[in-house]
Amino acid sequence: TREQVLQIFLSKKEEDEKFAEKYKYKNFEKLVFNMVDWIDDNEDSLNGGAEQTFYPNTNNDFIPPNENFKTLEELRMVNEMDDELFDLIKDKVTVYGV
Repeated sequence: TREQVLQIFLSKKEEDEKFAEKYKYKNFEKLVFNMVDWIDDNEDSLNGGAEQTFYPNTNNDFIPPNENFKTLEELRMVNEMDDELFDLIKDKVTVYGV
């Protein structure tokens, strides 16, 4: 699943010059790791360090919750996710599948 989501971003970067220019320095693997960290059952980030350090302004010890996404919109809360990236994947992923 990680590779499939990563491929959505990388394919868009290859196909769309404007997108590629805007996100030329974006590490999409880091974003995908943040998505995995949101649902995994530990406090360690796949990007190194503690997951909580990527959410310093939430003042919430439960973010990331380390459980499955409850709604698709919850993806917007993932560190480094912006509206354009969310719009790109929202119709290509589900929170209800395996």
